[in-house]
Amino acid sequence: MDGAMPLTSPTIVRSTIALIVVGFLALLGIVGMTIWLGERAQFYFDYTIAARDVRASAVELRNALQTAEASQRGYLVTGNQIYLAPYGTAKAQAQRLLETVKRQLATREDTQAALQRLASITVEKINEMDETIALKRDRRDADALAVFRTNRGKALMDEANVFFSGIIRAADNRLTSSVAEQQSNAAKLRWVSILGGILIVVLGALAAVRAAGKARPDQFFGGIDGEPEAVAELKKGGSPYKISISLASPVFGYAMGQHAADWLEGKSIPQAMDVLPRALTVATIAQYERDLANPGAVYADPARLAVYLKMYGNICYDTRDRYVNFPWSSEPK
Repeated sequence: MDGAMPLTSPTIVRSTIALIVVGFLALLGIVGMTIWLGERAQFYFDYTIAARDVRASAVELRNALQTAEASQRGYLVTGNQIYLAPYGTAKAQAQRLLETVKRQLATREDTQAALQRLASITVEKINEMDETIALKRDRRDADALAVFRTNRGKALMDEANVFFSGIIRAADNRLTSSVAEQQSNAAKLRWVSILGGILIVVLGALAAVRAAGKARPDQFFGGIDGEPEAVAELKKGGSPYKISISLASPVFGYAMGQHAADWLEGKSIPQAMDVLPRALTVATIAQYERDLANPGAVYADPARLAVYLKMYGNICYDTRDRYVNFPWSSEPK
């Protein structure tokens, strides 16, 4: 005679209702947390783009002034007009980029004093170069050389480089903090999903079946996300829990962090990335645990990385306008 409680017993009914309520609350928490973290992700995405654009503009402004200065010096030394070929373009670019930097930093009160001084330096530097070039063209070589020997142009450029370094360093700090915050938000979402999933999915059903005395080795339970409790069940001999599908979040998170670091250094990164589902069974669980314990080693090994992630194309800051824009499989064609 089977001594298990009947499935219609008050205890089982109350347990089922309690699990439904807890599952609903957990699902509500996951949805709320996802919405909140989505808003945070959008904020930090915009923050990152703004910091990146400021950094790029400051670097390009510095390069434009250096190109113009090199052109000026070449002409003063040789008198050959060929050295002035890039001067007009570099000068115009510097003037345009100065306005861009001023516009990008207009809302940053802490940068206004430094920005005003940088603008003044840039104007003075361009005037100094124009003056010496004009004197050289009028064959007043001695006067041009006298202005050059005052070292006013060098002093202006040296001071400008101090401000450029400050702007670039501040942008780098903002980029670093933004990436760190996004990684932290991704980790929070992962843990909320895991904890909510523990309350909602298969492990709750398995606990109910065991409480009813109905669990058997020949039953099949499966789940998703490879939560620790699921992994523990897979390791048990004779457990009805046979498989869990995991997306290996630590490997995915490590790859995103590495791509962000490579982007900041101007390196090429993938245009798109698929996170591949990994079936966890008794046969694959040991390797899975080793990979999650050291995602850096997985990222460095193309064969192991291909099990979890698939990369598409390449893109870097210089080719950022040629981004991939296609519907995912879940979107309408």
